[in-house]
Amino acid sequence: MAEILLEKQDARFTEVEGGLIVKQAGEQYLARGWRLTPELIGTVEAFFEHGCPHLIRLNHPMPENRTKGVDYLGFSRSPTEMWVAVIDQYSGRPSIDRVTVQKRFRDILIGAKFPFAWETSGGKNIFIERRDLPDLLALLTPEIIAEAETRRKRRNGTARALARSPMIVSEDELQEKLAGELREKRFSEIFGEVAKVIEHPRWGRRMLGPRPQTTDIPDVILFTDKTMLILELKLNEVDTQALHQVANYAANDEAARLAEGRKIQAVVIGHRLNPEVGRAENRQINGVSIPIFLYSLSGDGHLMLTQV
Repeated sequence: MAEILLEKQDARFTEVEGGLIVKQAGEQYLARGWRLTPELIGTVEAFFEHGCPHLIRLNHPMPENRTKGVDYLGFSRSPTEMWVAVIDQYSGRPSIDRVTVQKRFRDILIGAKFPFAWETSGGKNIFIERRDLPDLLALLTPEIIAEAETRRKRRNGTARALARSPMIVSEDELQEKLAGELREKRFSEIFGEVAKVIEHPRWGRRMLGPRPQTTDIPDVILFTDKTMLILELKLNEVDTQALHQVANYAANDEAARLAEGRKIQAVVIGHRLNPEVGRAENRQINGVSIPIFLYSLSGDGHLMLTQV
């Protein structure tokens, strides 16, 4: 075993074969593949100094995974709050050349024109270059992090209320129901005559930055005779992140090849609007307005879509 990196906020890092043992508040786990490099030490110290010194959260890592190890080190304000950022399998271990940032800060980064890359598959979070970490922390003030945590708790409370109600309770359920009803030609008056429906299609993608994600995975693609519609589904709120996400899908050259000459139309479907998206000018992505539909359920259990 090698040196102890830190004993700050009851956190201790010990280098062992296979990675780092991370200990804090009487708990510990193995962070696989990590070493006490200058980049790791600097990253840890930056988050500690910024008020995010908690590396072990409630059930993160899951207790059953702590001995065999996980790929990441996450940084939170407290053991019960969301992670603000992580270094993970995309960060270039044992060195670090990029950091994964919580997706709930995406609108803040967009508004500040901060350079980042989308993670459009998996967790759908944000990648930033490590060299931009000081600027990121300057942007994510304690007040902004606290507000994001408040909104997370509010949204989670809404999601739990929905789960107790006779409504759609997951995006998977929404996708399955929508795709099934599209195949039954239920929304031809909205989208046109349905020729084909594909769920979770995959196509390649080029992205700047180290070790980029290489796949786009939209929720649903709908083909009519003249149009290919890329549908991004949100169980609850439609925000600007959803608009940018589906716009990126539509702008991909691989999507154009899949469309085979059809017009490409990006669409977002959700249950309610974020107030920012309620303003028409905020629905313009790269000069293109993206249609938004809100779903509800009829008395007989069918989906209903209303454009807003």
